[in-house]
Amino acid sequence: MTRRRIRSGSLFTTRKITVEPRLEASGGPFVLGAEMSAADCLLLPLLERCEACVPYFYGDDAFGALPFARARRMLEVRRVE
Repeated sequence: MTRRRIRSGSLFTTRKITVEPRLEASGGPFVLGAEMSAADCLLLPLLERCEACVPYFYGDDAFGALPFARARRMLEVRRVE
């Protein structure tokens, strides 16, 4: 199976425009800061599915290469708790 490349204008790269600045502005790993909110409960399952599916279609290192550093941190923090 040939792996596809993630284009710069794809859904994965354009959605970071809304997710990453919100997480940065919150000052914490979650949407509203240090505590989880309803928004996080909606966002976390989507991020987990992306983390699971993106490597299948785009290669093992694809999710790590996406510009979602704060979203990945959110996933890591939630898994530790």
